[in-house]
Amino acid sequence: MDLITLPKDFHFQIYEVVNKRIYEKYGSEAWNLFHQKTIDSLHAIRMYFGVPVYINNWYEDGELSERGFRELFTT
Repeated sequence: MDLITLPKDFHFQIYEVVNKRIYEKYGSEAWNLFHQKTIDSLHAIRMYFGVPVYINNWYEDGELSERGFRELFTT
């Protein structure tokens, strides 16, 4: 399995796209749960619109935690 390559001007942190359990278990290694095309698409969307894109906000005590990478048995 190839490791994920993040663009130099990538605007996302891993905790924004995974839930708390995944983040605490894998940390920055959680990027490798994604396919490279997913990372490239996320970057392309952000660059196209030129504005922040919000996915999860659980790390700021927000309510959003399952809008990015979703574990198998979540709702």
